[in-house]
Amino acid sequence: MRATIKHINTKALSHNLQTLSRLAPQSQCIAVIKANAYGCEATKILSALKQADLFAVAAIEEALAIRSADSDNIVADKPIILLEGAFEESEIQLAYDNDCELVVGSQRQLEWLLASKYHFSRVWFKLDSGMGRLGFQVDSDDNNAEVAMEKLLTHYKQEEIVIMTHFSDADNPDSTKTLSQIACFDSFAEKYPRCQQSLCASAGTLKYPQAHRNYIRLGIALYGASPFADKVGKDFGLQPVMSLKSRIMSVKTFKAGSPIGYGEQYRLPTDGKIAICELGYADGYLRSITSETPILVNGTEYKTAGRVAMDMTAIIVDDEVKEGDEVIAWGEGLPIEIIANAANTISYQLMTTVTERPQKVIEF
Repeated sequence: MRATIKHINTKALSHNLQTLSRLAPQSQCIAVIKANAYGCEATKILSALKQADLFAVAAIEEALAIRSADSDNIVADKPIILLEGAFEESEIQLAYDNDCELVVGSQRQLEWLLASKYHFSRVWFKLDSGMGRLGFQVDSDDNNAEVAMEKLLTHYKQEEIVIMTHFSDADNPDSTKTLSQIACFDSFAEKYPRCQQSLCASAGTLKYPQAHRNYIRLGIALYGASPFADKVGKDFGLQPVMSLKSRIMSVKTFKAGSPIGYGEQYRLPTDGKIAICELGYADGYLRSITSETPILVNGTEYKTAGRVAMDMTAIIVDDEVKEGDEVIAWGEGLPIEIIANAANTISYQLMTTVTERPQKVIEF
């Protein structure tokens, strides 16, 4: 059996939740577990997140999977927010019956909610403060935020309403856009003092304490990765939750100039050894990962060689490496942000595109 595994460290997950919570002690923490908890096996890691105040997913089917898997009632008393709201009108009842809360970010979603006989104890009102995606706009004639809010307030006179927004550029060292979004949000929200507020996801939580407000939404940072291109999770005291691991299956000696892998894209500069590990793009180790990307063998850093293949990756090694040695492609001891940079992508994509082929090991 291939030894490639996706290893999930739930202790690291609990640690990250506590670390991030301390940054915003006056805010309630929303654990974002959409996309299978960013690839970290949402239905299996709930116990590590029991200190979260609320949970959030993208859509109702993700929420239903969480409810079904929660046999120990770990999150039974906690709402699950549907960050993209209802995709169909019938989902209003499903959300209500399964203790889910709706984000309202379009005219159609607002109409569905107001026409429904199901009345929620809390509704999340999405303001587009500059992202340009979902949400009502302050300067729009046909999607006006004030008009939409007044309709919502008419139907939800006593229930909690949370005005929320999403930053488009909070990971940018230049804070101009984010400060502009905060100003836009505040200009709108100050008209509705009874409403709660939520502005920050991971980057905002780490960088903009003035925007923490009532709720923070913890996504990528919860899983130990940094949302910033120039930093890694460890810089914020975070620990990697996911490690992609494998094993050396072959070690061979080659002469200088020998081609390695498809397309002869890499040739050894000197005589040396090449190890082959049981890991490829069919496991989620992307083909776009370039030669000389760091990879760990028995805790020592080596470099990859040539193109990543479907099932295998070549590594430039020395006499210390033997068949059967452990390989870590990212995670424990090797920040995923470094590998994402080598693949010209982001850690979010690496985490969420690990395939079903690797074995899953959940460490409690």
